[in-house]
Amino acid sequence: EAHVLDVEDCDKFSEFGEGLLVSLRRLLLVAIDPAESIDCAGTIAEALQDFHFTAPFIMSVYVILSVVLLLNMLIAIMAKTFDTVWDDAETENRYLRAQLAVQYFGDAPPPPFNLLRLPARVPELLER
Repeated sequence: EAHVLDVEDCDKFSEFGEGLLVSLRRLLLVAIDPAESIDCAGTIAEALQDFHFTAPFIMSVYVILSVVLLLNMLIAIMAKTFDTVWDDAETENRYLRAQLAVQYFGDAPPPPFNLLRLPARVPELLER
């Protein structure tokens, strides 16, 4: 006695009855390569002599919904990342400016401000 889902070129569908994890794995593969799975669904529907239009339609709806949901998740992740970067942009800019100023000036301030250090260094100069 042949199994209902045993149709030539569609042997991958026979594993749906083997458990939940196997079925979920197969649905993931359907989302990755939908064209072959939709054709197999049509072939199986023809072999059952019923549901000629329903099986490929349901498979197509599943694939379309999967793509839309995955795209929506990708957009949400990218929006969250953008918000995080945007919130930290001012702090990063201030940090980079301060780092640039420290590199530019080093230990001594620029010429007009180096005179302000002179009164603080008078006792040190007198000790020598």
